[in-house]
Amino acid sequence: MIKRVLRFVLQGLFRIRVEGDVSQLQAGRVLIVANHDSVLDGALLGLLLPGNVTVAEAGDGLRHWLVRLLMRVVPHVILNPQRPLALKRLIRLVERGRPVLLFPQGPATPTGGLTKIYDSAAVIAARCNARIVPVRIMGTLYSRYAAVGGMFPRRLFPQVTIRILPGRRLPAQLQASGKTRRRRLADELLKIMQHMMFASQRPATLFEALIDAAELHGRGTPILEDTQRHHSYRDLIKASLALGRLGARLAGEGEIVGVLMPNLATTVALLFGLSAMRRTPALLNYTAGPDALRSASGPAV
Repeated sequence: MIKRVLRFVLQGLFRIRVEGDVSQLQAGRVLIVANHDSVLDGALLGLLLPGNVTVAEAGDGLRHWLVRLLMRVVPHVILNPQRPLALKRLIRLVERGRPVLLFPQGPATPTGGLTKIYDSAAVIAARCNARIVPVRIMGTLYSRYAAVGGMFPRRLFPQVTIRILPGRRLPAQLQASGKTRRRRLADELLKIMQHMMFASQRPATLFEALIDAAELHGRGTPILEDTQRHHSYRDLIKASLALGRLGARLAGEGEIVGVLMPNLATTVALLFGLSAMRRTPALLNYTAGPDALRSASGPAV
């Protein structure tokens, strides 16, 4: 009952959406691996993912009072490098068919991206012959519980999306033993995590990515500086649309437009504008000389 209430409250506050095939989380031996953007990730995934998921959490992640409160209703195992028995407990859970969630990169990321991937999750998956299901949690990076400091905008209750990707298995046989095998398993898991980070992103054009960044950081945020002044996202978007319409008169949709301009904000705006109008900009360096320009114009066309 308490778990349902907490799930309802968190879904309302963070507007959480769960996307992907949730049935694979309850199909045999499953090891869930997720990115770690904030200390709140383990509690959110444990509450919102279907089934009775056991979350493996480092002791540092339970220092916040809210995390400790939420984890009271979430099955979890505290990982301690000095106590390897916790890994044996996770192995037994996976062998019994209980879904287990691990953060292969350890603590919450201080950079906003993937950090070092530890081999514990890969070793457990190989030992149990379990299917690895990548889960990407997006949005908590902009919450007050992230570890990135002031690198990203902070919001009280950012929208959170949990995206479940198709499960994969590690290679059946790795011709190595000991540390070499563990390192190769970690490399295979890193490939899975990297694919998860890219596959879970919404496909977007260059101009669409600019609009998304402006909505995230605020249109009045300075983003560009040239010899004249600072330019905000709003200035760059306005100039991009204006110059893009002018450039669209020179070529049809899908054609290549040569750009021979100095290092100013106007040049950047023109590149975004041509991309928005579905023209392909080709940068030409006017300081390279006539021979180099003629040589570069051939591949551009």
